[in-house]
Amino acid sequence: MENNNIYLIQYIRHIVNNCNKTKRNIVELVGYKQDAIAKITDTLGSLDELINHLNDKICVFRKT
Repeated sequence: MENNNIYLIQYIRHIVNNCNKTKRNIVELVGYKQDAIAKITDTLGSLDELINHLNDKICVFRKT
């Protein structure tokens, strides 16, 4: 019976270790996603600036 308890404890530790690994992986993926969102937001801002600049150029060409 005592051996069964030891095996059960080892099995539970194994599950806990796997859960911790999974948790670390998820946290890492969330970090990557946050970085990607920040880069996308920056790119969208740059695109907005470019669109505004090009629209200004269109106005200049229409006046000439």
